[in-house]
Amino acid sequence: FLSTSLRNINLTNTPKLKRACFEFNTLLNFDLSSSNLIEDIRGAGNDFDYFTLPSQTNNLWHLCVHHNHFTNQNIFNNLSKIPNIADLLIDFTNQK
Repeated sequence: FLSTSLRNINLTNTPKLKRACFEFNTLLNFDLSSSNLIEDIRGAGNDFDYFTLPSQTNNLWHLCVHHNHFTNQNIFNNLSKIPNIADLLIDFTNQK
């Protein structure tokens, strides 16, 4: 998108969504909780303070959310919930 006016998106009821790319916008949150088939998430360079992954993440191999300032510093402490992750780009996200 690359839109400086995009603040919110609604991705509810998206069970077949495989790829979401919302990089370098001004999104405040990113909720993919109903996207159980998601494989590729790109959300770098936004204003996220949190984001929500689906409960089922076996298909997720690419997650790019760098340059967001998450309030929760432990989002990526347990990667067993994302067993097939190959690309994890989380620099500058306030993580421990």
